[in-house]
Amino acid sequence: MSFYKMPDVSKTDGPVGDLRTPINKEAPPTIATKYIRPNNVGIAINLQMDYLLMKKSQLMKYLLGSKITLTVLITILSYLANDKLGSYYSVYNFPAERETWKSILQLLLIDMFKEDLFNFLLQSAMVIGLTCVALYYKTGFLKFESDDVPKNLERYFGTDFKVFQKTNSPNDKAFKTLDKQLQKESKVISYREVPIAFVVKQDKAVVEKLESTTANIKTGSGEANKDETGSETSGTKSSKKKTTTTTTTTATSTATPASEDGSYQITGLGIRRVYIKSGILNELLLLELKDPRVKKLYMDVYSFEKNDIEILTKAGFVLESETTLKDLILGGIFRISVKHFVWVKPEQLVNMKS
Repeated sequence: MSFYKMPDVSKTDGPVGDLRTPINKEAPPTIATKYIRPNNVGIAINLQMDYLLMKKSQLMKYLLGSKITLTVLITILSYLANDKLGSYYSVYNFPAERETWKSILQLLLIDMFKEDLFNFLLQSAMVIGLTCVALYYKTGFLKFESDDVPKNLERYFGTDFKVFQKTNSPNDKAFKTLDKQLQKESKVISYREVPIAFVVKQDKAVVEKLESTTANIKTGSGEANKDETGSETSGTKSSKKKTTTTTTTTATSTATPASEDGSYQITGLGIRRVYIKSGILNELLLLELKDPRVKKLYMDVYSFEKNDIEILTKAGFVLESETTLKDLILGGIFRISVKHFVWVKPEQLVNMKS
């Protein structure tokens, strides 16, 4: 993985963003909740990129272990075994009075059997290898999405951070505006003074407008047609299929307005892999659900993200809709989909706040 590096202005204090740098064990073992600031922008971006790569690994594991893949492999390998070695299975080679392992040892002394066995193993290895390569190729869209995170920062973070690249002065007006926005829309959990997870939410209407703009660019003429195909998810939102180029969002605003109806969507999410099973995703969700402005919170996950789906369900999210990937293999055969979850604040709490 190639890590993204922010300009020097982001290096004012603390680690910048190389996830390969180990956490300082000499630092106080404290856990703190902050928000995205110039000193942790780089690591937030890299956490987002790495989180998408982790999804790629999860998808690969899911595809390899699916009943469809295993059925196809077992069928092909059974055919090869019968074709190459079936003729050796006879009463003559496996007499009842002889133990099976001794019969196999006898066969291994025959040159023709050894040659057929070698051919069977070679062909089996080729079949398994080609299957792995084909499935690995089908997961490549998540690798493209990960690499393109720095080009599409507004989609994940609601800003391109250009203000932070120009200045880190708290007295700058643009800096203050962006800092105030990130303070409301982002959460960063740090352990031993190093960010280990973050989450970003944006106004649902702004997210839909941004997606609509991107969709219009993709359906236009020229190079835009060479971009992605299929629907998109968010921060967890991933494009379904990557072809040749990537369209960079052209939004110009540096701050997103607060949601008028209290509807927000999680667009950015990243967790260090070693902390995935620690329940930190649940903590991030709880932090967002405690925001008094949030009346509805949306989050998209892939159908193969069983752990995330379980966490969302326990947190009170319900499945609102589902979109099957527009890919013949992933969507058509394996039925991989994007599940759209939503959390709705209980009516009595909404009425109390209003």
